[in-house]
Amino acid sequence: MERTLPYKEITNEIQVWIIFTIISLCIWEVVSYATNGLFPDIPTVVNFIRSINLREFWYNLYLTFRNALTGYLIGLAIALGLAYLSSLSKFLDRFTGILNTILQSISVLVWVMIFLLLFGVLSPIPPILVSAIATLPVLLSNLLQSIKYVDKRIRELAKILGASRIDLFKDFIIPGSIPYIASASRVAIGLALRISVVAEAFGSSGGIGFQIIYNYSLGYSEGVVGWALILIILMILIDQLILRFIEWEAGRWRLI
Repeated sequence: MERTLPYKEITNEIQVWIIFTIISLCIWEVVSYATNGLFPDIPTVVNFIRSINLREFWYNLYLTFRNALTGYLIGLAIALGLAYLSSLSKFLDRFTGILNTILQSISVLVWVMIFLLLFGVLSPIPPILVSAIATLPVLLSNLLQSIKYVDKRIRELAKILGASRIDLFKDFIIPGSIPYIASASRVAIGLALRISVVAEAFGSSGGIGFQIIYNYSLGYSEGVVGWALILIILMILIDQLILRFIEWEAGRWRLI
C-alpha cells in the first residue's frame, strides 16, 4: 500500500501550532510588561529584525548552517564507519558501544573549550567539530540499534549468495537502517544547529551565535532575542517542512 501523508492530521497539528504561537506571544508580552521593558516587547524585536542588513542576515545564516550541516555530515560518516566496525565482531561491537557511552558522557562545553584551545577563538573549525561530536552519539546509537533489527534470515541469505562483509553492510544493513538514520538525522540536525550556535558564541567571527553574544555584550536585548527568534523559526520550519517529510518517506524502507 502506497504511503500517503496524513493531511487531516497535519491540518489539526497546524491549528495546534497556531494556538501555541498565540499563547507564546501573549506570554512574551506579559513578561516584557512585568520586567518594565527589560525583556524587549514584540514590536521592538520585530523592528530590530527588519533593520538587519540583508547581506549580514544571509551571511550569518550561511555560517551557522554551514557549521551545523558540515558537522552533521562528519558525524554521520564517522557513525557509519563505527557501525561497520561493530558488525565485524562482538569485541568491536562492545568496543563501539563503550566509546558511544563515553561520548554521551562528555559535556558539549568541554568539547567547545578543547577545540577552541586547539584551533583558536577565530577559527571556523571549532563550531564544525563540536557539531560533529555532538551529533555522533545520536547517530551511532540509532545505527547500532538498527543493525540488530536486520533479519537474520537476510544475513544468512546474503552469505549464501556470496556477499562479502562490505556488501552485506552496504546492500542489506544500510538500506534496512535508512528509517532509523532518517529519524536520528532529524534529531541530529536540530542538535547540530543548537550546538553550533553555542560554539559560535564562545569563539567565532560570525554566525547567529556570534551575533547573539555580540548584541548581549553591547546590551542590546532586542538583538539577542531577535537573532534567537530567527534561529528558532528557521529550525521549526526546517524540521516540520523538510526533515519530517524525509523521515516519513524513509519509513517505506522499514523492514517488517
